[in-house]
Amino acid sequence: MTASISTATAVTPAASEPLLRSQVIAVYGVVQGVGFRPFVHRVANALGLCGTVRNDGARVCIEATGTSEALEQLAKTLAADAPQLAVVERIVATEVPRSGAESDPRRRGFVVAASTSAAVQAATAFGTAVPLTADAAICTRCEAELMDARNRRYRHAFISCTDCGPRWSMVEAMPYDRVRTTMRAFPMCPVCAREYANPADRRFHAESICCHACGPQLTAYDAEGAQRGRQADAIALAVSALREGMIVALHGIGGFHLAVDATNERAVARLRERKHRPEKPLAVMVRTVYEAAHLVDVDDVTGQMLQRAERPVVVARRRSSAVLATGVAPGLADVGVMLPGTAVQHLLLHDLGVPLVMTSGNASGEPIAATPSDAWRDLAGIADLLLVHDREVVAPSDDTVVRRDGPGFVFMRRARGWSPSRLTLPRATPVPVLAVGADLKATVALADSQYLWLSPHLGDQSSYAVQERTATTIARLVALSGRIPQVVACDVHPGYASVAMLERWRGNGASAPFPGADRLEVHRIQHHHAHVAAVLVEHGVTHPVVALAYDGAGWGLDGTVWGGEVLVADLMRVQRVGALCAVPVVGGDLAARDPWRAAMGWLHDWPGTALASATANVHDELLQASRRLAVHHGTLRTSSMGRLFDAAAAVLQSTARNSYEGEAAARLEALAAAEPARAGTPFAFVTPERADAPWRLDARGALERLAQQRAAGVPATVLAARWHDDIVSTSVAAALRAIDEQRAHLTAAPTVVLCGGVFQNVRLLQGIRAGLRDAGIAVLAARTLPPNDGAIAVGQASIVAATMTMSAPTASTTDTFIDHAGRTI
Repeated sequence: MTASISTATAVTPAASEPLLRSQVIAVYGVVQGVGFRPFVHRVANALGLCGTVRNDGARVCIEATGTSEALEQLAKTLAADAPQLAVVERIVATEVPRSGAESDPRRRGFVVAASTSAAVQAATAFGTAVPLTADAAICTRCEAELMDARNRRYRHAFISCTDCGPRWSMVEAMPYDRVRTTMRAFPMCPVCAREYANPADRRFHAESICCHACGPQLTAYDAEGAQRGRQADAIALAVSALREGMIVALHGIGGFHLAVDATNERAVARLRERKHRPEKPLAVMVRTVYEAAHLVDVDDVTGQMLQRAERPVVVARRRSSAVLATGVAPGLADVGVMLPGTAVQHLLLHDLGVPLVMTSGNASGEPIAATPSDAWRDLAGIADLLLVHDREVVAPSDDTVVRRDGPGFVFMRRARGWSPSRLTLPRATPVPVLAVGADLKATVALADSQYLWLSPHLGDQSSYAVQERTATTIARLVALSGRIPQVVACDVHPGYASVAMLERWRGNGASAPFPGADRLEVHRIQHHHAHVAAVLVEHGVTHPVVALAYDGAGWGLDGTVWGGEVLVADLMRVQRVGALCAVPVVGGDLAARDPWRAAMGWLHDWPGTALASATANVHDELLQASRRLAVHHGTLRTSSMGRLFDAAAAVLQSTARNSYEGEAAARLEALAAAEPARAGTPFAFVTPERADAPWRLDARGALERLAQQRAAGVPATVLAARWHDDIVSTSVAAALRAIDEQRAHLTAAPTVVLCGGVFQNVRLLQGIRAGLRDAGIAVLAARTLPPNDGAIAVGQASIVAATMTMSAPTASTTDTFIDHAGRTI
C-alpha cells in the first residue's frame, strides 16, 4: 500500500538555525494497538530526531525536530516500513515553530508520551474514523520463545508482543492503552514492567504483555465443574484427554473452540452427536504449512494465507492421501485447514503430534461461547474437559473462513482477524447510519461520514442469544466510535428476526442498545439490492451495473421470494430485468431443508408424461410427493437459484436432506469436481417470449434431461459437471442480454456484478467470470467481503448513505483516502 503524504507550511524556520526544523506529523489508519508508537520511537532515535509520539484519538501524533533530511526520511519510513499489523492510510506533516532548547536534539531525546485526557476525548470526537485493531495470532518470534526452554516465557500460554495477541477482544475504550483493556486486571511484574518501558524491547508498550508470574491463569475443569489442574498441568490434562478420544473445550483469544483428534473416527462422531451437527464440515488445525500440505493442496498463495496474522480457516482440495477421519467433511472434496493462533493451540499440537478438529465452541445454532459462564451453560454437555482462562473476552469472534478461488480467495465467513473492519464508502453519509443486516450469517454495520465499520460474524438471528450478542455488538460499536445512529437500515422481509428486534426497540426504548434507538428513522432495503451494493462498496464503484444475484432466499418487491435475479443497479436504484421462473415453495420453510421439495416446485406443472420421465428412478419420497402435490392460488413462489440447485441435487439423488445451509449445492459441486468444465456450452434454459418485464429463465427442461440421463446410467459426476456448465452458459447469456437491452442506462463500460451466497460455489464463480471476460465484459465479485449474507449490512448502510448524500445540499469530503486494499477512492 502507498500512503498519501501531505505537508502544510505554517511557519518558516528562523534563518539563524537553517539546518533544524520542527513538524507535527499526524498518521492516520490502523495505527493503534499494533506497536506503532514503539516503531516511531526506534526510527526517530535512529535518525537523531527529538520529540514525542502519542496516541491522539483517531491518529498517532508525532512532534519531531531535526534536519530536513531526517524529517523526510521519517515520513518515508512511516509509510514504507510500518509494523506488520499496521495500515498507514494518510500522513499529514505540518511545519511548526521551534522553541529553543526544547527542540534541540542535543538537549532532549525522543520519547513515547502517554495518551492525554484531550486525546481520550479526541478518540470519540473523530468518530468512526478511528480504526480498531483486530486480534492477531501468535507471531513467529513469540512462537520461537514459546518453544525455547531457555526463555522465561517458555510454554507460557499467554505469550504475546506488539506484533501479536488480543486487541479487539480486550479493548474497552479508546485510545488503546492497557488501562482501557481487560489486561488492567493483571498488574505487570517488575520484569515485564521493565520490558514494557524499554524502547529497545520488542514488548515496549505491548498492552497484552505478561508472563508466568503476572499473566492470566489457565485452569482445567471436568464436565462436572471440578478443578483438575492449572497452567502446565492443565495443558497436560488436555493432551491426555485428546489422546484418549475425548472432547476438549479451549478458551482462546475470542472465545471457545471444541477440539478432538481429527484422525479418530469415534471422537469425531461423538463430537457431531453431542453438538447436533450431523454433516456440516469441521475445520482441522495443524502446526505448520508443511503439515497442512499433507492434508490439502497447498501452493505459495494458500501457504501465505494460512500463515497470515488473522489465521483463517482455508478451504482447499483434500489430498487423497490425507489421514483424516471420514467424518471431518463428509461428501465434500474440500477440507478447511488452519494454523494455530494461540500458544495453547501450539502446545497441544506439539505435544500430541496429530491434527485436531478445531470448531467453534457453541451449541448448534447458538453464538460462540466467550465467557466461563457461557461455557458452563453451552459446552458442559459437549466437552469432557474445559480449559478456561481468566482474561475477560469483551468481544467474541468466530474463525474467519476463506476458500481458494484461482489467484485469490472467497470469504465464506469474515470474523476474527478481519473484524471489526473499516471500509470506505463510495458516497459518504451525512448522518450516522446503523445497518442490522440479514438473519442468516448476521453482521451489523455502523457508518459515519466516509467510513463504515463491519462487525464480526454473529450467527443466525433466529437464536435469542444471537440477538442479545447483536445488541451488545451494536452498543460496543456505538460506544467506541462515539457516534449515535440517527438512521437504521434493515431488510424488507416482514418476518426477519432482525426487523422484529428493531420493532422491540421502537416499542420499548429501555431494551435498546443505545439512547434514541426507539426513535430511529427506519429504511427498509431490498435484500438483493444490498448484495449488489456490498460489492460496489468493496470496489469503490458508483455507476450502474448489471448484476447476477444468486442466493437461497430474499424477499422480493413483488411479494415472492427472489434468489435468481438479473438486475440493473447502482447504490440508489435497482431494476429487475430478468429472473428464474417463479415456482411454488413446497412446504414453506421446509423447502430449504428437503431438496425434493425444491424439485417438486419446479416440476409440478410440467406435462404429465414429462413429469413421469423426470421422476423415474428418483427416490420414493419425491415420486409420492409429485402425486400428492396440489398447488393452490396464492401459494408462495420463489425464483431462487439456491432452491434450483437443491432441485438438481434431488434429481441426482446426491442429497436427501440439507442438514446445514447449502449442503445440497456443496455436495453437487463436490460431485462435479471429478470432471473438467466445458467452455462454450449452449444456452441451457428456455426463455419464454413475453411482452412484460422481467423476462424469465425456465430450467424445467434442463431438470428433465438431468433425470432422464441419470435414469439412463450416466454417472452422477458427469451430470453434476454438466449441470454447472448449464448454469454457467445460461448466466453468461442472461447477463449479455441484460447489457444489450439496458445499454442506455449503463453510464460506464458494461460491468457485471456476481453476488449472493450461491457464488461461494467456486466452480460456478470461475465459469461465469471467465465467460463474461471472454466476451469483453468487466466482472466484479466479492473479494474481501463474503458474497453471502455476511455483507448485507454493508450494502444496506451504503444504499442509505448514498440516498441521503445525493439528496443533501452538499457532499461531505474533499480529501483523498486510501482503503485497506490500497485503492484510491
